[in-house]
Amino acid sequence: MILHMQEIMRIVDSDERSLAARVETALAALGGRAVVSRFTLWYTTRPPAHTAVLRAVPEPEPLQ
Repeated sequence: MILHMQEIMRIVDSDERSLAARVETALAALGGRAVVSRFTLWYTTRPPAHTAVLRAVPEPEPLQ
């Protein structure tokens, strides 16, 4: 059971393509060992903010 995944990085960008490129760069720097969650914050008076949260992959627990 995963109780907590440590947040490594949060990237925010107004452009989805730019965010995707920045996420790929970050994943490459981390050796591809991260879980990525993406979401968009929508505002009524300004452009949306596209966000990606990178979290550390937890070490597997030993079998008991």
